[in-house]
Amino acid sequence: MHESIIKYGRLITTVVATIISIIASILITLIIVNVAGEEINLINMVGSTIAPAVIAPPIVWYIVGLLLKVHQLEKTQRELATYDELTGLMARRAFMANGNNLHNLITRNNSSLSLGYLDIDNFKQINDRYGHEGGDEVLKSFAVCINTNLRKSDLVGRIGGEEFAILMPNIGLKDALDVLNKIRLNLK
Repeated sequence: MHESIIKYGRLITTVVATIISIIASILITLIIVNVAGEEINLINMVGSTIAPAVIAPPIVWYIVGLLLKVHQLEKTQRELATYDELTGLMARRAFMANGNNLHNLITRNNSSLSLGYLDIDNFKQINDRYGHEGGDEVLKSFAVCINTNLRKSDLVGRIGGEEFAILMPNIGLKDALDVLNKIRLNLK
């Protein structure tokens, strides 16, 4: 049901839920009237239609709104757990999980996998001299430089304050060193 609400939105979900509640109310009224041995009359039918038509929409609208907010919060939470907010790179936990999956795949296929570890030298001095905003700009620029020099198949993550890791599948040591040197040279 949660997926349906996300797919169809608040208005359609409210209309459908209201129609279902009206139909259910009419059916319950018919069953009660039948069990009681009474005849169906206009008051019973109007009452069983109007009550859910008036009560259901605001309640459903409110509940669907809450469910949509929860969905958005879950999505935001997943993004924060997966990506580093500052650099947009994978966060440590996501990098480790994806890296483990990649390692298993590479091992199964008997392929090569290279790991690059990057650290910004004297980063504390950058923060001390230019403040945290300046340090943040350096981290963002560093992340862009890394990303522009990698293949789509490579994994990169910010694994610490100014520490980054790159997993490069199907690449040998010499080629991996070339990639890391290319990143280093593009930083100047």
